[in-house]
Amino acid sequence: MLMVWITANSLSAEELVNTNIQKMHEKKWAYIVEQAKLTPDEASKVKPVFMNYENAVWELHEKNRETLNNFLKENITQPNYELLNDEYVNLQIKQAQLLKNYHLKLKKALSPEKLFHYYQAERTFKRKLLHNMPQGRKMQKNRP
Repeated sequence: MLMVWITANSLSAEELVNTNIQKMHEKKWAYIVEQAKLTPDEASKVKPVFMNYENAVWELHEKNRETLNNFLKENITQPNYELLNDEYVNLQIKQAQLLKNYHLKLKKALSPEKLFHYYQAERTFKRKLLHNMPQGRKMQKNRP
């Protein structure tokens, strides 16, 4: 009975995180549509591309965080910094590959000018999000 309760609570916690992530993606999407002045036709073409990219980046960071945490737990006395550095660079390469594919798909759906404004809106959203983040969370994000 206890295991069922623990499992149910774990699943609901995971579902809560996923719901919050999806809400954040929706909020970001709405901001981009408004700021980049996407037409309804443009928005309908771009939204699936946006959501796929956002979810892929999120998944990549989650896997990296899990890998890093497991590695640090196993090697608490003397971490293998060379391996950690390699993992960091590999994450950056994978993220760049995702961004390149995202860009190529967006280029097919938006004019160069509209795409420029789209990217500006993404950057502005990120800046506002970081600016509004409580100070403690900012400091926590800067730690491995």
